[in-house]
Amino acid sequence: MVNLIRLQMAAYDRPKMLGGEGKTVAVDELYIKSALHNDGSGRLTGMTIMGFSCDGIVLAGIVADRRQETMVGAIARFVRPGSLIVSDGHASYKCLRSLGWRHVTLNHERGIWAMNGFNTAGIETYWNVLKRTLGAYQMISEKNLWLYLAEAEFRYNHRRSALSNFDELISYFADISGTHSEALRKKYDWRE
Repeated sequence: MVNLIRLQMAAYDRPKMLGGEGKTVAVDELYIKSALHNDGSGRLTGMTIMGFSCDGIVLAGIVADRRQETMVGAIARFVRPGSLIVSDGHASYKCLRSLGWRHVTLNHERGIWAMNGFNTAGIETYWNVLKRTLGAYQMISEKNLWLYLAEAEFRYNHRRSALSNFDELISYFADISGTHSEALRKKYDWRE
């Protein structure tokens, strides 16, 4: 039943892209080790989640790895052209300027979390919410991780709503059956 509620959260409208001219988008990735491998062995598998934050809204999804091709591909897919991207110093982001993006790098390794009014606080705050959510459920199967991402993102993006999460959910009933659930999974699982 709880996964059906998460599926309903996944079906709720979310922006396809963030940012745009004059907007700043914080970009970051999070590696988690607490997902249970799909083979039923009970062993843990590590997974990478990439996230974007702009104007208090977050988009997050599972990516295959932290390689430059993967990260830049996700940025091109989810960040509107003309956006200013703020990130940490991960090597995958170093090419963004040469690809035409405006980019500010914060060196987290040297303790620089904000510079000239730029920061990654929006996505870092979301990571804390996501970690608390995942921690509350202990071990999550790799195949269901996207549902937990949908739950955390829904709660985070609706935190300032005049309606409670419950009222938000019962005001919108999408088709979450069969083929629709596979399309919903792809909104949060970006590995394909």
